Formats: sequence, structure tokens, C-alpha cells
Amino acid sequence: MNLDKNQVIGFTLISLLLIGYMFYQEAYGPKPELTKPTTTVTTPEVGNTPPLITDSTETISAEEQLVSIETDLLKFTFSSNGADIKSAILKKYEDHNDQPLELVDENNFDFNVAIGDKNTNKLPFNITCAKTTITGEEETTVTLKNNDIVISYTFKGNSYKVDYNIKANAGTAKTYSINWAARMKRVELGLDESYSNSSLNYYSLEGDFDEVGTGTSNDDEDVKEPLKWISFKQRFFNIGLITEKQYNSAKFQTFVNKEDSLYFKSTSADIVISTKGPINDNFSFYFGPNDYKVLKEVTAGYHENLNLGWGIFGWINKYMVIPVFKFLENHFTNYGIIILVLVLIIKMLLFPIAYKSYLAMAKMKELKPEIDEIKARVGDDMQKQQQETMKLYSQVGVNPISGCIPTVLQMPFLFAMFRFFPNSIELRHQSFLWAHDLSTYDDPINWGTYIWPIGDHISVFCLLMTITSVAYAYYNNQMNTAATGPMKNIGYIMPVVFFFVLNNFSSGLTFYYFVSTLITIIQQQLATSFIDKGKIRAAMEENKKNAGTKKTTGFRARIDSAMKAAQEQQSQKKNKK
Repeated sequence: MNLDKNQVIGFTLISLLLIGYMFYQEAYGPKPELTKPTTTVTTPEVGNTPPLITDSTETISAEEQLVSIETDLLKFTFSSNGADIKSAILKKYEDHNDQPLELVDENNFDFNVAIGDKNTNKLPFNITCAKTTITGEEETTVTLKNNDIVISYTFKGNSYKVDYNIKANAGTAKTYSINWAARMKRVELGLDESYSNSSLNYYSLEGDFDEVGTGTSNDDEDVKEPLKWISFKQRFFNIGLITEKQYNSAKFQTFVNKEDSLYFKSTSADIVISTKGPINDNFSFYFGPNDYKVLKEVTAGYHENLNLGWGIFGWINKYMVIPVFKFLENHFTNYGIIILVLVLIIKMLLFPIAYKSYLAMAKMKELKPEIDEIKARVGDDMQKQQQETMKLYSQVGVNPISGCIPTVLQMPFLFAMFRFFPNSIELRHQSFLWAHDLSTYDDPINWGTYIWPIGDHISVFCLLMTITSVAYAYYNNQMNTAATGPMKNIGYIMPVVFFFVLNNFSSGLTFYYFVSTLITIIQQQLATSFIDKGKIRAAMEENKKNAGTKKTTGFRARIDSAMKAAQEQQSQKKNKK
């Protein structure tokens, strides 16, 4: 171990004080109050937000009839006026105020089919339904009829999909359109995460996925290629419309409602569909969670609504993290424990390679006295100092960058987790220690007033992550003599920067980083305590003796080549003078 006794005691006392304070806050401190959204709907200004489609100046001259459907997963209310969906509730989920999660209400959803001069949202319908409560594999259909227009919604008891069919006489028209608009309703605590993880998504007939309006920017797009499905996606839930045939083209708009804390983003899709003769087209709505296993079963490419990262990061999440996570869910009920076990599994998988780097770092530490002697001998001549140091590495057979291998190998996993935890619906409303919800930030230290750049709280898991990262940087600097100057200080600077970046992120993510770094420190110290330093020194001395007799290959050959090039360059500069 390279931390002296006083430093070990200091780090231990700080950790114990922090942990003790957290438990005190959990047991006796004030509980964090969730911010309640405003209940007033902000009327959008022209040019700032897309209005919902319904023209309020036109009334439907018929008495409204309502029908409610309840399945194992969903609860819907339909209106006979305009064949309108008045409410859609996901029964197995709650919003951030612990109320039933209502994705659709009277103010945030409008769906219109325009056929010639007829708009379904302006027409009265006769509404019928034989059975209003179903379970399991049972089915029921809500039928809405206005003369030659017949709309039906078919539910299955155990599915988030709702089949949608429209029959109508299109006359001589070659196309008809679906005009669909929705204001995304706030159902999570953190608005920043809601903004950054909401978008209008679409999937082409050729299998290409794209998104419009991610983040806090307004956006619009005119898509001319055939499409298979469109979805209004929030952080953990989405509403999608999948066609049995194809959409010819579509125009999309997204607008951020910065003044409205209830409906934080508006979206609209104007969809054109071809027709020949009478219309009899089938679609499917999806009202449900962004759960990878569920989305995979909806239709081709629909799982892309869950952003798990690109390239290798997405592969790690899809083919390693999610299967392991699902397996652990069957054996543990606490998600904090699941995250801890996940860290241990990843650390065990990487340990054989990590051990080799610990061995290399131990060699570097053994060379520290000789490197210090070189620095004292050559003074401030950095080029000469580097040449002499590289020559020493070459003689003793040490690779100075091998100590970075564990960090490099862990980076894909760290970046994969950066996408996995903030988007993992499994962590939603799951508490652990002082964190009330692992899908959002923990804030036992909260002062209620925004202060740049930290916000209105301190995430304690983020703070612990920062402390362990600084401790890890200190420990590595003691082991790695190759790190000097700015390179030595960057290990202290980056954790502090990340503290401000991740303070508003998922506490599941910062808990993972904290535990991962802590276990790395423990693992590294235990591993190096078993390394025989005498054997290391003997092996390096033997390499030094044989340095001039053996043919150099690999890393040593590259060092020698670099040294020779540097010497030639220095010699040329002297000759010019």
C-alpha cells in the first residue's frame, strides 16, 4: 500500500462521516419533496408551439357519450365526439407525484383522420363496446361509426398494443392523411432529463431509425421516404403508431414549452397514406413503457425508442448488461444490490487483464528512484530527461503505458452504463439507502434555490463518486512514475468536473461509478500486496544485463526507434546552429 497511515485514517474518517450523515438524513432529516407540476395548461403562442389540431370554434352537434375500457395494463376512456381518446392510463406505473400515470388526458392528445373534406375530429360517432373489462388473452373492441366512416380500437388484456382500424369511402381521392399531435406530459421529477430524452422518432420501410427534436431545441422535418412507424417518445414511455402497410410521407414538428412545467414539449405529425378505392387500413397504437424486452415484441426496430448508445456501447448494453440485469432481478429485489453485483461481475471479468497492468505499475514504482536520479542529473532539459527515461524503460523491459490498460478496457463499460442507467425503467421509483428513486438524482442535501453550476442540491452518490475518483487518482500517481506535470493533475481535475456534470444524473449511475471506483482501489491494493517486488527487481536487473545482447521487438523496438529519431532531430538542430 502506498498511502501512509495518516492518509488512510483521514480517508476512512471522511467516508464514515459522510455515510453517517447520509443515514442520519435518511432517518431523521427532512424528506425531499417532489416538485408538483402546474395544473394550468399554457396556451401556445402562434409560432412558438404547434397547436393541437381540433378547432375549438367548431362544435359537434351531438350529446357526448363516454366508454371506458380496462385491461390488465391499460385504462382508456373514449368519446363519441370526434372518436377521441380522452384518457390513457398505464395501470402498473405512477407519475413523480405517486399518482396514476396518465399519458393521455383531455388537453394533450389529438388524433384526426382527414378523408377528402371530412375530418374525424369534427364528427359525432355512435359508440359501442360489448365488454369493457378484460384480462389475459381476452379481447374487446370499441366501435365508433359515422355514416360510412367506421373506426375500431381492439384491446387485448395483457398487451400495451391497441389495434386500430379505419374503414371509409375515399371517393376519387388517391391519398388521405392522419394529423396527430400531442403535448408530452411531465411524469418524471427531473425536467432536464425529460427534455434530453424526449423526441419524435420514426422508422423507415428500409429499416432506418431517426429522431426529431431531441433536447431543448425546436425542430421540424419533412420526410419523403416510406415509413413503417412513428412514435412520440418520452424518457420512460412512448406512444407509437405502426402501420400494416406504409406511410408515404410525413411532416414532423417538435417545440419545447419552456414556460409550461406540465406539458414540457409539443409534437405533431402530418402523415400521408395512399389509397385505392374504399379505405380499410389496419394500424396499431402502442401506449407503454420503454422496456427493451417489451419493445422488441412490438414490431421491427421499435426497440430503437430505447437509446442504449451507439456501436460497441449499445452492444454491451443489449447483449451483456440487460441479460445480466434481468437475471439478477430474478434473485434480488433491491436494485442497489443488483447494481453492486453487476459491478462485481464486470470487475471479475476484467481482473485477469487488470492484474497484468498492476504488475506493470509495480515495476514502474520500483523504477522511481532511478527516474528521480535521471531528473536530478539532467536538470530542466525535458527532452534529455525523456530520452534517458525511455532508455531506462527499454533496458529493463517496462511498458510505461501498460498501467492505463484497465481504464481503457473499462471505458466501453462506463460509457455503456452512461446510457443504460438513465434510461432503465427498472430503476424508476426504486429506492436505495437515501436515494428515493434510482432513476433520478438523490438530493438529501437540498437548499431549493438554483445556483450555477451545481443547481439546487448535492447528489451524495455523485459526491462519493468524486471522492473515490480523487483517491484513485492519488493512488495511481504514487504507483505510476510516468505521470508528471499536467498529466499528474488531470486525474484530480476530471472527477471534480464530472461532479458538476453528473450531479443531476441518475443516482443509479453515480452509485455504479462510486462502487466501481471503490472496488477498483481495493482490488488494486490487494493485487499489488501479493506481487513479489524482489522478483520484479531481479527480472528488471536481468533484462538490463541482457539489453545489448538480445534483439529488441515489440514495444522496446518502438522505444528504441523513437529515441533514435529524437536524437537525430536534436543533432540536426545543433548542426544548423
